[in-house]
Amino acid sequence: MYIHGEFKNKKGKAVSVHIVTHNDRSQVLEIGTEKADTYFSDDPVEIRSEVNDTFDVLLRRSATVRLLCGNFTPDFFVPSCRDAVVNIYEEKRCVFAGFIEPQAYSQSYNERWD
Repeated sequence: MYIHGEFKNKKGKAVSVHIVTHNDRSQVLEIGTEKADTYFSDDPVEIRSEVNDTFDVLLRRSATVRLLCGNFTPDFFVPSCRDAVVNIYEEKRCVFAGFIEPQAYSQSYNERWD
């Protein structure tokens, strides 16, 4: 599934999020549309850099994408880190490229009709 959407950050720049699950783009879900029933929350993207030591060879970065989903979205729950690719762009510049952490997706129970 290909999940994508765009919003304006506090600086007024366009931020776009692109998620591809299971290397399959046959189904397209656009964040912010009524058909998708998935929306960005307040402060939707947070990117963190972690440094343990000044001599670290690898600099770890992680991103949190906060979405409001009308129903459970099983495509976000993946068994392997290579099953879901996430790219975040600010304007046209890539600011994060990574994967969804395996089996770490969480979504509160919020079935619309129950």
